[in-house]
Amino acid sequence: MLQKNFQTKRLAAAALLMLALVVVAHALCLHFFPKPELDPPDLSDFWPMSVFRFRIPSWTQLVWGAGVGLAFLSTRRLLAKPGVSIVLLWVAGLVLVTATSLLHGAQFGLEVPTAGSGASGIEYWHDAVLIKSAGWFLRNFNELQPVLLEHARTHPPGAVLFYYVLHHSLRSFAAISVVVAGLALGLALPAWRNLLRRELGRTQHDSWAVLLFAVLPAVQIYFLAAIDAVVAGLLLAALAQFLRRDSAASLLLSALCVAATSFLTYGVAFIFPVLVGFELLQERSLKRSVAVVAFVSVFYGLLYAVFGYSYWTSFELATAMENQEGFLLLAHPKQYFWSRVGSVLEIAIFFTPFLCLQLLGGYRELRLRAARLYTLSWLGSATLLAMLLAGAFRIGETARICMFVLPCLLLPAVAAATAEGVSDRARDRLLASVLGMALIMQLFGFYRW
Repeated sequence: MLQKNFQTKRLAAAALLMLALVVVAHALCLHFFPKPELDPPDLSDFWPMSVFRFRIPSWTQLVWGAGVGLAFLSTRRLLAKPGVSIVLLWVAGLVLVTATSLLHGAQFGLEVPTAGSGASGIEYWHDAVLIKSAGWFLRNFNELQPVLLEHARTHPPGAVLFYYVLHHSLRSFAAISVVVAGLALGLALPAWRNLLRRELGRTQHDSWAVLLFAVLPAVQIYFLAAIDAVVAGLLLAALAQFLRRDSAASLLLSALCVAATSFLTYGVAFIFPVLVGFELLQERSLKRSVAVVAFVSVFYGLLYAVFGYSYWTSFELATAMENQEGFLLLAHPKQYFWSRVGSVLEIAIFFTPFLCLQLLGGYRELRLRAARLYTLSWLGSATLLAMLLAGAFRIGETARICMFVLPCLLLPAVAAATAEGVSDRARDRLLASVLGMALIMQLFGFYRW
């Protein structure tokens, strides 16, 4: 049964089905929610894609895209061999992400992701270059927050300080973008491989699974160079370490990753229900979860004592600025409904119809082979769904902001692809299909944030 889901005709059918679903949903949305109301700033050419511009690629870009695809596919068997160094896989992933980003040219592919475009910028970098020092910024953040630019004022101070360090270290937009991508991949890929090796088994396919993660459209488009990619890498590392029960060091590393994530985004709220739910269901305990929460609390207690920075105060202000009219469902029911539908569809598009197809039998396979990962997978998906129902991510952009959910979605797909009876040829076909969609999306779209 699982082998059939890798057949070319089924993969093609999945793509056509998703296309039809998205087109019908798009038509219905615009019927009930006209474009001027749905997207007043005119940020996107096609709902449910957020901050998206359609483009027609040049012949040079088409040739470059074909060359990138062929180069990767010609080396995939070598890279997917058991025991391939994670450093080599990291280099391959970074080269691929950089190469597909260059489909937009050096300026729009490497520089704009950090510097933004236009006369007035709203990126973290624009705030980072104006602050006097890291200590000064922390001491004054609660007062400065309302006057910071659009992105920085709804995030903790770590987001701006991250770019402050990169700016003073590198002084190059392109270099900063590549370093962000390298850091995000350096966090995510080893954690992903270690998680699969320890919990899923079948280590002969772990390199292939790392490549599958690297070619996801969300990774190819947003890992260079959204800070959300670093967040995704940190949370994956936190999960991988938390699931280890053999040492206190792994728990400390998990807590450090959660604390670092919380310093970058308030979206860290995702991880706490997952950790608590997982430990409660799998271990009948809360000791490790409480330890992580306690570590993060002590971290912010120290920041308050030394710098006077109040995390809770900044969180309350960010929430108030994001939800000035109150709970979205009550303030704008129509916007609430269509933004929730669009958020789910956008994640599905960037996850690809080919991998969505594998979820059909993948959850059963994952439950049979790795009950702990099965729990982690559905808990992560359910937590994100609960956040969406609560009104989080009201403007969409979930394919970028919610990249932290990718491992939870990918686990059953990997379980299906590495099941008994699934051939190497079938796995190659899936890998090529996912990469092909990433290249098509890069070629025919421009994505901003």
